[in-house]
Amino acid sequence: MLNVLVIDDKKPIIDMIERLLSAHHINVISANNGLAATELLHHHSVELIICDHLMPIMNGLKFVENYFSHNPSPKPVIFMTTQDIKAVGQLPELKLVTDIFAKPLDLEHLEMRVKEILSLNTAVKVL
Repeated sequence: MLNVLVIDDKKPIIDMIERLLSAHHINVISANNGLAATELLHHHSVELIICDHLMPIMNGLKFVENYFSHNPSPKPVIFMTTQDIKAVGQLPELKLVTDIFAKPLDLEHLEMRVKEILSLNTAVKVL
């Protein structure tokens, strides 16, 4: 079973994404801030990270910056934000993320992107 890490301080968002992904036999591991997510990554391997922008303790930008600077083979990251998506997309911390989604989420589009990304990861592993 594939693992996806969902990082969001809003439990209903985590639950909604978990319901969406569990229908595809994808296991969701969750954290409510970037620091907790960093700790989880020391104990779990994941194929994809879905990360919110604005969170307490360690926000999404700081998490993404830390994640990419400390992982020589990082997994894909989907970033979510309630802010202006074009402005957020220009931030240097986000240059390595796979995709950026505006909140409220378009669940159909998110589902499609997750499936595409995970299919690509699986294909690369086979090679």
